[in-house]
Amino acid sequence: MKSMLLDLQNQKYITHNNENPNGDDIFRKKLLVDELFKYFDADSNGLVDINELTQVIKQEELDKDLSGCTLYDLLKYDDFNSDKHLALEEFYRTFQVIQLSLPEDQKLSITAATVGQSAVLSCAVQGALRPPIIWKRNNIILNNLELEDINDFGDDGSLYITKVTTTHMGNYTCYADGYEHIYQTHIFQVNVPPVIRVYPESQAREPGVTASLRCHAEGIPNPQLGWLKNGIDITPKLSKQLTLQANGSEVHISNVRYEDTGAYTCIAKNDAGVDEDISSLFVEDSARKTRMY
Repeated sequence: MKSMLLDLQNQKYITHNNENPNGDDIFRKKLLVDELFKYFDADSNGLVDINELTQVIKQEELDKDLSGCTLYDLLKYDDFNSDKHLALEEFYRTFQVIQLSLPEDQKLSITAATVGQSAVLSCAVQGALRPPIIWKRNNIILNNLELEDINDFGDDGSLYITKVTTTHMGNYTCYADGYEHIYQTHIFQVNVPPVIRVYPESQAREPGVTASLRCHAEGIPNPQLGWLKNGIDITPKLSKQLTLQANGSEVHISNVRYEDTGAYTCIAKNDAGVDEDISSLFVEDSARKTRMY
C-alpha cells in the first residue's frame, strides 16, 4: 500500500509540475512523502487524523484497491505514540524516510590515546533507521579492509583500534551509508611516553672549569624537561654560574666548585607519562688527589 501511495503521489507531482522530482532517490522519496503528508493534512495543523484519512479515501476512491489494506491501517499500525494522529515524523518512519542529524559542535572531534592502549571512535551521526556507518581514512573505506588492528565496527557503528601505534595518527571521517554529505571528522592523536637519555652519564671536573650536562628526550607531545640535584629542583638556584640552556635540555655550570658535586636528574613529562635519567658530576682536584696517593 505504501509504495502505491508514493506512486500515486509521484504521478500527481509530474502532472502538477510537468516534470519528474529532481535529485537522487533519497531526496525524491522525502519530497514525495512531504507532499503526501501536506495533502493528507487538510487543515495544515501538522497532524493527520481519521477524518482527514476518510476525506482522502473519498477523494481518491482508495477504498477500491490498496492490496487488501486501507488508509486507516496507517493509524492502526504507524501511530507510534498512540495519540490517534499521524505527525510528519511518523510519516517519515512509516515510509522509511531517513532523517539524519549531526550537532554542529560534534562535526569535529578530537580523541587522544597512548601507544599500546585501545581506542574507540564513536560516530555522532544519528537518526531513526540510520544506515550502517562508513569509516574513511585517506579517502579509503576502512570497513572493506580486513585489518588486524581495526577489526570490529560494532552494532553502534564505532571504530575500534585494538592496539594504538603512531601509524594510527591522523584524520578519520564517518557517515551513514548513502549520506556522505553528513559526515563527522575525527582527529586522532597518539601520545607516546617520554624516552630520555642523559650524557655524559658521569664526569669528573677540576674546580674552576665549566661542566655541561645534556638531556635528550623524545615523546609525543614534546616532553617538558626539569632538573633535580640530589632530588631537589635546581630552578630556584639558577644564577650566572648555574644556567639552563637549549630549552632546558642542558645544564651549564661555570667555575665549578666542590659543592657542585652531585647526581643531576633530568625528568621528562608529557600527557603519556614520565621518564628520568641521572648524570653524575664529580668535582675533584686531580693534583691534590695525586699528592694524596
